Formats: sequence, structure tokens, C-alpha cells
Amino acid sequence: MIENVALAVDADGVHLDAVDMPIHMARQLLGRDKIIGATVKTVESATQARDDGADYLSIGAIYPATTKVTTVITKISTLNDIIEAVDIPVVAIGGLNSTNLDILKGSKIDGISVVSAIMEAENVRDDTKQLRELVDQLIIETMMQSALYQLLLLTYFSLNFQCSYRLYYCLLTYCNIFLFF
Repeated sequence: MIENVALAVDADGVHLDAVDMPIHMARQLLGRDKIIGATVKTVESATQARDDGADYLSIGAIYPATTKVTTVITKISTLNDIIEAVDIPVVAIGGLNSTNLDILKGSKIDGISVVSAIMEAENVRDDTKQLRELVDQLIIETMMQSALYQLLLLTYFSLNFQCSYRLYYCLLTYCNIFLFF
């Protein structure tokens, strides 16, 4: 079992699938200082994994994956429902690469997990860098849309022009700081 290997080599953490040891048992075995991730496919299994001690979740497969014999596709709407239901990081997994990330636009994912996109790359370094840039851009765009939407709601409900002006200034300041980090 992978959790036994993680314990034996004092790994920083382990990622558990449905066929592995239950998360709560792995947490007892590995302790609070180790990172435990889990792959889930439903809101119910996501909240249970979180409650059992998972530090992050992988959701998918978004597309068919070459690393699994049988791939069960997860809808983007399910991914988004899971993101809204849990307060731990969520990454999308399964068949993702630089040509198909657009499906994740608008999702509040914290990242993606890939194997084939890197292992099958012609130029691993350049392709990995490009993929990272695309994911960062996707996450930033989603955050900016969310911040802008919240600002527009606040401005709409504000009766004070000076207050609205200050909100716009705060957003612009936030955007500049965020984009330079």
C-alpha cells in the first residue's frame, strides 16, 4: 500500500484513491504534519474526505486519461459543486493538457494535476513551463472575474458615489498588487 511506503520513507505526504487505505486511517498513521490528498468524484465523497482529514482533493477525470485503464468522466458542474462545498484546495485531474484547459474557465480550481501532458511531451521543460503559465492565467482570470463581480454588486447597492469610487480604487490597487506577485 502506498501509505505504508510513505511512512517507511518519511515522505511529505501521500495521495489516496478509492482503493487505498481510508483517509482517516492514513491520517492516524501518518499524523497531522503529513499531506494527504484524495481523489473524489462527488460532493458527498469530497466533504467526507475533508472531514476525514484530507488536505487537498483531486477531482476528475475531466477527460479520458491514459494513466488509467477505465476512466470515469467528471462533469465540470460537479467539479464546481465540490469546490463550493469544501474549504480545502481542489485540483482538476485527468487528460488535461495545454490544448484543452479552456473547459476549466470560470472554475475556482487551485490547480491541475497532470501526468501524460508532461511524460509524453516533446520538450518537457518548455511544455511544462507553458502549461504552468496557462494554469496560472486561468486561475488569475477566474479570481479577477470573481473580484470584479463582487465589486460591481457592492457598487450597485451603494448609494454613495464617493464609496463607489473608493471601491473601484481598491479593486485597481488589488489587481496591480496581485498581478505583480
